[in-house]
Amino acid sequence: MPVITLNAGNMLFKREHLKEDKVESARLTAELILSANELMKYDAISVGAYDLSMGIDYLLSRVHESSTPFLSANLYDKRGRLFFKPSLTKDVGGYRVGIIGLLDDGVKLDKVPDGRKLEVADPYDTAEKLVPKLRKEGAEIIIILTDIKGGALRKLARTTSGINFIIASDKKNRISLPIVVNDTHISHLDRGGKCVGSLEVLPANGATDDSRGKVVGKFLLRSSFNQLRLEIPDDPRIAEMVKSAKVHISKAQEGELVESGVEESDGGCGTRYVSAPSCKECHQGRFAWWKTTKHSNAMASLVAKQSQFNEECVMCHNLAYECDDGALSMGTLESFKNVQCESCHGPGELHVKSKGEQRMDPVPTRTTCLKCHTPERSPVENFDYKVKEICQNKV
Repeated sequence: MPVITLNAGNMLFKREHLKEDKVESARLTAELILSANELMKYDAISVGAYDLSMGIDYLLSRVHESSTPFLSANLYDKRGRLFFKPSLTKDVGGYRVGIIGLLDDGVKLDKVPDGRKLEVADPYDTAEKLVPKLRKEGAEIIIILTDIKGGALRKLARTTSGINFIIASDKKNRISLPIVVNDTHISHLDRGGKCVGSLEVLPANGATDDSRGKVVGKFLLRSSFNQLRLEIPDDPRIAEMVKSAKVHISKAQEGELVESGVEESDGGCGTRYVSAPSCKECHQGRFAWWKTTKHSNAMASLVAKQSQFNEECVMCHNLAYECDDGALSMGTLESFKNVQCESCHGPGELHVKSKGEQRMDPVPTRTTCLKCHTPERSPVENFDYKVKEICQNKV
């Protein structure tokens, strides 16, 4: 079956503005993503706001080294010249497909490096001009790739006729079920690359909606979202690429850590946590049991993967990573490493000072566990939820 592989952008960075002390690790991560994309052979990628986080010159330099087409029909320089191709056409499965890249004009150019060089034209006006043009050039199917969000996507479908598919990438990690507006099929994937959307497009030929598909215009559509769970095997080439890159990324992240300890943090959120050894004084049985669990040595798994300085990983393997105003420090990493009692029960300062009269809050629930045990990190179907067993009968 002929396949076209597309990406709606916002994939290279996590925000429009990178902190100065995070630039090197962010750059190395972006270059890993771009190299992996080369192997995945995307047919087109749209430029999103979070792809501009190191500036337009950086992005252009990397795109020029890439064989993957990057599209943006409404991102201009101050002289009215496009930085990227606005669209492309491709023959797929007997159809001529037109693909357009659109950037949300809500991008905060004041936060983007060299944002003063950029102009973002109205995406609705751009679509109204480009869609008929591609139709005249023989495109039978029109796809728009964009980082436009929510209700604005529905507006795009309402105001521009002739769009068959809109594939969107939000700045936040979220997935929405596909919707249909004026015969335009809209799907919204997360921006983290942790989910792959699949859309099978077939001639309707008199078919009707059923449990497997929906008729939209002249097509029968069957869509699905597939989370990239841990049990899905890695591509050997990309796995080797990631392994090699992680060595350099980890060194960069270690160098970016602030040197301060918890006691030096502004606001001192670390003082609200007492850590597991303090809990042991009254809960020796529970402490001894905890020491037998993987939680008590959670940081070791990150060290094995060279991810012990990655904030996204540490947040679930460290008790109080958010101390020091949300910045990891050598002090918080060492003092609060591993998943401890307070990771589930909350800060224990008042509980200890009151000698147990002030009860710990909140009481752990399944929701507490699922904050970290998400499908992409820890397969939920294999996750054995035993909070009651954990917290009871451990003297």
